[in-house]
Amino acid sequence: MKKIDISKLLLVISVVYLAFSCSQMDDYREFVPDGEKTYSGKVDSLQIIGGDHKVMIWGLLTSDPKIEQARISWNAGSESIVIPVTKTSGVDTLQHVIGELEENNYTFEVVTIDNEGNESVPVYATGTAYGERYSSALNNRPIEKADLTVWNQNTIVEFGQLDLATGPLYSEIEYVDNEGERHFLDVPLESTEVVLENYQVGTDFKLRTYYKPEPHSMDTFPTEAGSVAPKVTYMRNMQVPFSTSEKSGRWGNLEGWITNDNAKIHGGYGGWDERSSGIFNLESGWGAPGISNGKIYQTFEVPSGSFTFRIKDLLSGNLSEDDDVYLVVAYGEELPDVENLDEAIAYTQVVASSPIGELAVDFDIQEGSTQISVGYLSTQSDAGRYCNIRAFDFVQH
Repeated sequence: MKKIDISKLLLVISVVYLAFSCSQMDDYREFVPDGEKTYSGKVDSLQIIGGDHKVMIWGLLTSDPKIEQARISWNAGSESIVIPVTKTSGVDTLQHVIGELEENNYTFEVVTIDNEGNESVPVYATGTAYGERYSSALNNRPIEKADLTVWNQNTIVEFGQLDLATGPLYSEIEYVDNEGERHFLDVPLESTEVVLENYQVGTDFKLRTYYKPEPHSMDTFPTEAGSVAPKVTYMRNMQVPFSTSEKSGRWGNLEGWITNDNAKIHGGYGGWDERSSGIFNLESGWGAPGISNGKIYQTFEVPSGSFTFRIKDLLSGNLSEDDDVYLVVAYGEELPDVENLDEAIAYTQVVASSPIGELAVDFDIQEGSTQISVGYLSTQSDAGRYCNIRAFDFVQH
């Protein structure tokens, strides 16, 4: 048997393998002419943060201290910018705002470039530039009621529910006080009620609600300001059960009303009657004296406009046209006497048999904010006269 020379065989195999390897390397070089390609470090955790007609490009640069630039492209590469990058040996932040964008959704490509011109593999992220379409679809916070009480000049605003999933942050109320000073009050979403102090009667307040379209948005977006006219309550303690400031036995004085001494014919009390659940009743006779120019009224300021003061609910009474009993509206801090009713702005006689719709005083104020007194004026005999009133009403039209 002929022996095989192992050393010669290994030499032949080595030559064949080397030739094959060189051929493969030449083929690779044809595909990558300059040999192995070097990439710069890519952007990590890329985010697009939306704003008002702009976006912020945000990401982390965690490696490759040779990075000097970043190219940001959008609109399928038709628009791009190249920004400088200052890289340290640690983790750095890439952050850049692109403005003057149309309201739209965008896909951005970010490529880093090192100091030798090597580029990273591209990284993509999408985001939104917001604008008028977004803000016009926002809902203002609903108001359940807004009540202005003239005697303490406070407006109480009660809010309804708002969909928190839409991104509301807070609401803002703008109003004017009695000194003409403008106030801006931020209302947190968790607040269901707010008090606007020293509120100027006859003015509206404005409400707007601020939103963020996304948690880290660069901008907040307000709704269009809604103008709200509060419901004005000029007079207090206007219906059964009437409350008292003081009382003794059956009789008392009405809380929030001014009662002159002439009306206090029941031992220093008059106008409030415990019977019929605490009713308004200026009663004379049955052991009590008659009344001369007894006055029970309230004083406050009203803006220019048209108003009505009326008896809303009359339970019973026996007043006739022979009795000098009137609903009266007058300028200033007091009602006139019966003998001087021509000084009043307006008045109507209270006759128990009259239809309830006739027991009303309609009047106009032309001068702007004006102090007036509104109430009940009576001169009645001791022959047993009474008028049980369950409710008054005062409204602005």
